[in-house]
Amino acid sequence: MRAHTPRWEETRAGRTKRFGDTLRHVLPKMPTDLGQIPEYFENVEHLFDIYEVPADLRSKLLIPHLSERAKSLIDRLEVKSLDNYDKMKRFLLGEFKLTAMEYKTRFDKASKRFDETHVLFASSSHDVILAVDVVDELRDMPAVNVMRMPVTVPRDLVCIMSFVII
Repeated sequence: MRAHTPRWEETRAGRTKRFGDTLRHVLPKMPTDLGQIPEYFENVEHLFDIYEVPADLRSKLLIPHLSERAKSLIDRLEVKSLDNYDKMKRFLLGEFKLTAMEYKTRFDKASKRFDETHVLFASSSHDVILAVDVVDELRDMPAVNVMRMPVTVPRDLVCIMSFVII
């Protein structure tokens, strides 16, 4: 009795092609702005979940959508790590990690656009702080620096940020 030979569609290459074709026009290119990278990975994971992309294909499908800098960085990864989406993601987030002070500067420079709602502005400003793995570093900053915010920041956001930081 002969062992079952999988059809091409059932092989890793076949599955990669099928999901790659499906996601080709859906997955966004990786942003070059370092502050947007954590949100980029969240969006990519959400799309992977929507399209029910198997875990063993996620890293392979993401590679064509990475920025040139990210592609050059992943050249340093071992094949096993490159084959694992979570390891690749952790590696890239570690390489592109902004310091607490850089996030703080981005937050200070944020201003609400005229076509942006206060809720959307508050959400994006809040994400800047929450994207930091080093909130403890923010707590150690002098309160004057932490609370120096643009005049356009809604009072509700100031309360939210005070709560998050303190």
